[in-house]
Amino acid sequence: MSAVAGNAPDDATPVVELDDAAFGYAGTPSVHGVTARIHAGDSVALIGPNGSGKSTLLGGVLGLTEHLGGTLRVLGGTPRQALSRIGYLPQADRRDRELPITLRQAVTMGLYRELGPLRPVGRAGRARVTEAIEAVGLGQHAGAQFGELSGGQQQRGILARALVADPELVLLDEPFNGLDRPNRDSLLVTVNRLRAEGRTILVSTHDLELAREACSHVMLLNGEMLAFGTVAETLEPELVRATFHGAPAETGPHGDDGHHHGDAALSLGAV
Repeated sequence: MSAVAGNAPDDATPVVELDDAAFGYAGTPSVHGVTARIHAGDSVALIGPNGSGKSTLLGGVLGLTEHLGGTLRVLGGTPRQALSRIGYLPQADRRDRELPITLRQAVTMGLYRELGPLRPVGRAGRARVTEAIEAVGLGQHAGAQFGELSGGQQQRGILARALVADPELVLLDEPFNGLDRPNRDSLLVTVNRLRAEGRTILVSTHDLELAREACSHVMLLNGEMLAFGTVAETLEPELVRATFHGAPAETGPHGDDGHHHGDAALSLGAV
């Protein structure tokens, strides 16, 4: 499979560049052999079973998990240098659900890294918050208490918090996990809109339907990168079976990757 995604010229600077990269915890790799060049406007589904390294790889792109080998460049530099240009939707974190604030206040938190927590948001900032809330289809709920929203609405609200900073790169960790069909469809519309805007998206999922509906490319992982390429060439039965060791892949959003980054996500501000 090609390690180059999208139709960008060969000399175009990738948004994410990985060359035999490895990531893990406490010096032990959880995923290795990852090689890819991902360009602006590409939408890449990271697919694999539980514990395959999907969340670990996303954490590596964010600088939250250890980079243990190979090359990683994000938006032309290190993850730390790129952090303000990345939006991140982590796996579900109960603390997000329990915050005693409105949806508008929760989304406004996404501006804190840019403005600082004590600086007034201002008219332009308030307009950006409104736009982000409307972009995920929750405009009529802006004043609602965050904890009183449904689980799917809360998930979309957290995505709005990630989008309010206008990121170039959007990382989504099992975003469809546990959503009912209406919320899933609403989130899918948002993902497709982000892709149409030219943003680069990396999304971890078990959901092959999601990959076909919202992604241009697929990376198959199971402790290592097994394949990377367009949806059509990579989601072939033999490759998928090899990735899941013969177990059927999910046709809906379930499960997680065994590692949650909610603690770090809350501290990033841009999310």
